[in-house]
Amino acid sequence: MDMNKIWIVETGSKFKKVKVYRSKSQFISNINLNDKEQFIYEYDLVSSISSVDYAKQSDRNIQIRSVLGELDEKEKAILDFIKLYEEYCPNEVKNYNGLIVKNSKKNTVLGDLNKHRIDRKSFAKYLVSNRDYFMRISSEIEWYKTILKIHKFRECGISDEKSKENFKIAKSL
Repeated sequence: MDMNKIWIVETGSKFKKVKVYRSKSQFISNINLNDKEQFIYEYDLVSSISSVDYAKQSDRNIQIRSVLGELDEKEKAILDFIKLYEEYCPNEVKNYNGLIVKNSKKNTVLGDLNKHRIDRKSFAKYLVSNRDYFMRISSEIEWYKTILKIHKFRECGISDEKSKENFKIAKSL
């Protein structure tokens, strides 16, 4: 009966302490009924799914909404950004010895981009936190235009004049 519930107990006013309980007996034995600064949040489990199945389901939903033309502008921009990233980011880079090696960061970043594309705010936050990296991937106007559809950066943060100029052009479009 209570297997589909969780209890979150928040204690303290200045320094919050949060504990999660998955059984009612564990929850009951750890609460203080006389503490006015202790708050209890009770949740019913709606569904349960593995992270792999969740990702597949999200991908399917995005594909269906794309085919039906139901994606909003930011969602389209996110898909365009990922596609352009795959195209513009080099597959090989020079290492510190000057040798050409596989760009392992590209696959890591692609994985992160695909994970964050499920939520627009999360994707924009990831883009902002990695701004310097993404601004250096390409100096093409199309690249900057796509970035600006996701987040309105004021400047590109790059000293290269061509990049600065193309960023200004993309911003004016």
